[in-house]
Amino acid sequence: MCGIVGSVGIRQAAPIVLEGLKHLEYRGYDSAGVATLNRGRIHRHRVVGTVSDNDWPTLPGAIGIGHTRWATHGAVTVENAHPILDCTGKIAVVHNGTIFNFRGLKQELVGRGHEFTSETDTEVIAHLLEEMSVEEALAHLEGPVALLVLGKGPGMVAASRGYSLVMYAGSGGTVVASSRLDEGDYQTLENEVVSIHSPIGVHVERVKTTRSYPAPTQTQIEGVHAMLSEIREQPAAIVNTLEAADTSLLHRAAMEMLRSDQVVFTGSGTSRFAGIIGRYIISRQARRLGEVVAASEFQYFADSVGVGTTLVAVSQSGETMDVIEAVRSAKDRGAWTLCITNNAESVLGRLCDMLLETRCGPEYGVAATKTFAGQIAMFCLLRGALRGDVASIQSELRNVAYRVRGLIEDCEESVREVARLAKVRDQFYYLGRGINYAVAGESALKMKEVSYIHAEGMAAGELRHGTLALVEPGTMICGLCPDDQTYDGMVMNLREAKARGATIIGVSDRASDVFDYWVQVPTVEEVYYPLVCTVAAQLLAYWTAVEKGLNPDRPRNLAKSVTVS
Repeated sequence: MCGIVGSVGIRQAAPIVLEGLKHLEYRGYDSAGVATLNRGRIHRHRVVGTVSDNDWPTLPGAIGIGHTRWATHGAVTVENAHPILDCTGKIAVVHNGTIFNFRGLKQELVGRGHEFTSETDTEVIAHLLEEMSVEEALAHLEGPVALLVLGKGPGMVAASRGYSLVMYAGSGGTVVASSRLDEGDYQTLENEVVSIHSPIGVHVERVKTTRSYPAPTQTQIEGVHAMLSEIREQPAAIVNTLEAADTSLLHRAAMEMLRSDQVVFTGSGTSRFAGIIGRYIISRQARRLGEVVAASEFQYFADSVGVGTTLVAVSQSGETMDVIEAVRSAKDRGAWTLCITNNAESVLGRLCDMLLETRCGPEYGVAATKTFAGQIAMFCLLRGALRGDVASIQSELRNVAYRVRGLIEDCEESVREVARLAKVRDQFYYLGRGINYAVAGESALKMKEVSYIHAEGMAAGELRHGTLALVEPGTMICGLCPDDQTYDGMVMNLREAKARGATIIGVSDRASDVFDYWVQVPTVEEVYYPLVCTVAAQLLAYWTAVEKGLNPDRPRNLAKSVTVS
């Protein structure tokens, strides 16, 4: 959930750390802090709020660590912001993760005379480090952790268990990281010397990898919201994903699915809705029913998977703890695991038996947009592999990407008209049928995330089984009505709502007199409608948030990557 950065080099560390934290604010932005080590002394500054919205003093020292927080233990206060110090003020710790046994450890440490100044679980690490080494302290902690430490030697120590940890590498000789830490590793950094050790203290070598990063995004260049920029980048995300796809991997994944006894999809949030769409696409092509289980609920179904099960795990970040735990549980029972993620270097990417990487580029807005498009595109490519014709799907997806680009340009006026009405409403309903049932759920999630309007997405046919009781004059209902086999049923359901006074927004490529407002989308094949209908819903959520004066990039209480369970 949180973001941590460390820098060791020949230049002042604090500016490098702060710049790194700005790029990690999507992981949490409740509070932030930096600590540097200079001539044996710790210098620290902490704030409530984002890195960008606060002033920072000059902190001396060429070694530094920083943290941007999403609160899990303790209120959002300066006292609970990282870095956390020990009793002596000579050890500083930043930490991402959850220490399951911290209450027991805290009680033991207090009994031994340690004084706590925060409510965080992280503080037990600082006090343990007063008494023991980093590797010994790690052995006392239960739960996944990634941490950076100052004050245990002349440099910095980094350790990881259960999370990816890639140290920050600056330019101009400020070398900090060159090695990803595998699970259980810890790393010491002094000047430009990096030493990696296994959990038992043995020096180990890790393979160095080089990753290229894209040029500054439209967000960085023009100052527009990341969410809007990333909505506009969806055509490129689709094309980049299909062009980079490894056809041999797609065919192997398809064969594993076909010879499996069952295919189960799992994910959290937007990725779960992508999994539902994937289940629809794969089930229709393979003519076998798949199951979707929310990653947070997977533990209660784990005994139903085993040898003969294919688990498809979907995660934008590849770091979502609930998804990681679901995969571990399935692998322990003999399942074959496939992950679809935008981060090949993630824990999930290295844990699964096969990785299919979407190539959407970094996504900084908390609300997922272009990565959702990449996930759907990948499921469409798997459909091509199942029918033995990936090339035709790639051609069709290029055409869809072109149509999505036109939709983004053409629908803004109609969407903003609806947004001006939606901003004063307190509830919003999305209806869909078939493959767009999942789009209704994802559309409602976007509206909730960024506009703080209560929204619900449902199968249109379920409206009359309870929710219709909530419909009254002025209730806003958005119907996802592509001109396919679901159109007539959708219009019928919308008429039932309109008869009770609802305001009807139609997202469709075919007009209807039931629509009070019409957001026109292009006509595509049924399986591709989620790619066009979702764009309209994303834009509606975005412009509603803007009309309300909210920042859609930083919705309250949320973080981009949920690395706690």
